[in-house]
Parts: sequence; C-alpha cells; structure tokens
Amino acid sequence: MAVAVAFHLTVCAGSLAKPVSESQQRLMYLEQFRIEDAGLSNIGAACIAVLLSWGVETAAEIEEAKIIGILGFGRNLTERPRQLARGA
Repeated sequence: MAVAVAFHLTVCAGSLAKPVSESQQRLMYLEQFRIEDAGLSNIGAACIAVLLSWGVETAAEIEEAKIIGILGFGRNLTERPRQLARGA
C-alpha cells in the first residue's frame, strides 16, 4: 500500500516528534531560497530592491496577487519570481 511520504515526515524537537504537513514542508523548503540569490532572468537589482521593499524576500513569499499589485511589475516580470516559487 502506497502512503504519501509527505505526511509521515517529522521534525524532531528534543525527544518528541511532530508531524509536518506537506504545505508546511513546502513553505520551509521555499524559505531557503532568497530572491536576490536566484539569478532570475529580467529581474535585476532594481526589481529585487522593489520586491524586498514589498516584503518579498524568499520564494515562500512569492504570491502572484501580491507581485502583480506592485507598480511596474506586469505579467512578464510577475512570472519570473513565480518560477522560483515553483522550483523552475
């Protein structure tokens, strides 16, 4: 019987183990990737500074609705950070 591995992974806290949901695991993984280190095409230092000023520091904080609302970020520039969040 196949069981989803994501729900059986645990985070150890001392001697107690706490189950971590798949969405929590994804968030913890994406928090490791800072946008300024991603090397996204068409996203230069100025765009990164704007994203940082809007609170977008890691791949975990990339949300289309948030980025599309930033003045100067059209569909093309919005897609680049979303690629980072998808792991592309």
